Amino acid sequence: MAPDVGRHVGNESFTRSTAVIIGAGLCTAIDLIKRSKCHNFIILEKSSGVGGTWNDNRYPGSCCDVWSSLYSYSFEQKPDWTREYPGQEEILGYLIGVAEKYGLYKHIRFNSAVEEARWDDADLKWKLRVNVSGGKDSQYLESYEITTDFLVSAVGQLNVPRMPDIPGLDDYKGKLMHSARWDWSYDWTEKRIAVIGNGATAAQIIPEIAKTASHVSVYQRTPNWIMPRLDKPVGAVQRALLTYIPPIRWRKRALMMDFREWFFDAVVDGNSALSDVIRKTCIDTMRAQLPDRPDLWDVLTPNYSPGCKRVIISDDYYPTLGKEHVALETRAIQRITETGIETADGETKEFDLIVAATGFRTVEFMYPIQIKGANSRCLSDIWKEGAMAY
Repeated sequence: MAPDVGRHVGNESFTRSTAVIIGAGLCTAIDLIKRSKCHNFIILEKSSGVGGTWNDNRYPGSCCDVWSSLYSYSFEQKPDWTREYPGQEEILGYLIGVAEKYGLYKHIRFNSAVEEARWDDADLKWKLRVNVSGGKDSQYLESYEITTDFLVSAVGQLNVPRMPDIPGLDDYKGKLMHSARWDWSYDWTEKRIAVIGNGATAAQIIPEIAKTASHVSVYQRTPNWIMPRLDKPVGAVQRALLTYIPPIRWRKRALMMDFREWFFDAVVDGNSALSDVIRKTCIDTMRAQLPDRPDLWDVLTPNYSPGCKRVIISDDYYPTLGKEHVALETRAIQRITETGIETADGETKEFDLIVAATGFRTVEFMYPIQIKGANSRCLSDIWKEGAMAY
C-alpha cells in the first residue's frame, strides 16, 4: 500500500479529530486507513519514536522470544529476517519501516502523554488532557485538550516499569537502573553488578553484562522453566527463498504457528504427556549446560507445571550461571544499603550497579491514564478486580 503523501497532516484541527489512538499502535492505525478510509485521526505517543516496547527496552541482549517468521504483521510480512529470533534493533527497524510505508508519521504526535480521558455526557464526545514534553519554547504547550468521537487504546502493558518495593532502595549511592530504562552511558566493564529478577529480561541481560563485569550476582525469588532457544542466523539462500517464493514463507510460518499451538496444549493441562515432555526438556537442558554445578540443579528447578509462569527460552543463561564470577542468590533480600544488598541472614554484598529486572505494571491496565466514562464512572474502579471486555 503506497503512503498517502498527498493529504495534509493527519487532521485539520489541532484540538479536534474523528479518532484518537493512545499509543503508536501501528496495526490499529493501518486498519483505520485500509478498512474505513479514515484519515482524520491522531496518534498520541508518549515516547519520542514508534515501536512501543521495542523502542523502550534497549537493554543489552534485548531480543524477541518469538520466531521471526511469526513476528510480523500478516499484511506486511518480513521475509528477510537475519536470525530465527530477531534482536531489538532489527524489530524496531521493521516497525519504523511499516510506519513509513503506510504514512503514519504525519498522524503521530510524539512526546505526548495522555493524562486523562473523560466522556462528556452533554457533547457525547471524548475529551483528552495531553501533557507534552520535549517541545521548543516558541511552540511549546505543556498541556492541551483534544476532543474526539472515537477513542482507541493501544497502550500495551510493557511500558511502565515496576521498581522493586525493597526498603532502602532510595538510599543506594551506586548506579541503579531499571532494565527498561537502560543507561548506555554507564560503562559496566570490571564492575560488580547485582541483577534483581530472573525472568525473560534478566535471562537476556545477564549473559551480556557477564562478558565484561568483574562479578554478577543474580537475585532469584522463584526459578523459571527455561527451554533452549536454538537461535541461529537465517542464511542468504533461505532469505532469498522466503522472499521470492512466498508459499515457502507461508508454509514456514504455518508450521511454526502449529508448533506454538501444540505447546499451549501443554499449558492447559499440566498433567499431560506434552507437559511432561517440556518439563524433561527443560531439566535435561539445565543439567547438560551446568554439568559441573549439581549444587544449582535443585534451586533452578521449579515446583510448578510449565506454563504456570512464562516459559523462558535461552541458550546462554545457564552457561552464564556456571561461570566463576557469576553467583546465584536465592536468599531473600532484606534491604538495600548505601553500598549494596543485605540478605535476610544479615550478609551484605557491595555493588557498583544494581539492575532491577523486575518487570512492568502489567495488571494496572491503562495506568497512569485516568479514564472516565459515562456518568463519570472511573475505569480503574470498574476494573479493580481485573480487566474485562463486554
